[in-house]
Amino acid sequence: MARQAEPQAKVCFREVVLPETISVQDLAGRMSERAVDVIKISDDAGHDGHGQQRGSTPTTAQLIAEDLGHTVKRISESDVEEGL
Repeated sequence: MARQAEPQAKVCFREVVLPETISVQDLAGRMSERAVDVIKISDDAGHDGHGQQRGSTPTTAQLIAEDLGHTVKRISESDVEEGL
């Protein structure tokens, strides 16, 4: 008798580093999520900003990451430049 595969609970949560601006695609990649899932979660939660646009506020990106169970570390653009 064949059983249907049950969805597995997510066990890998990450510390997501968020610069001042981030695209949905970049945010999804940092969380190892699919961009379409991030957009859906954003829309379902009523967060502003979605799609492939740049300039999503760190607050929105932070809320989305936290909704998915990740921890967030925010950095400024100058921190990114210093790292290079």
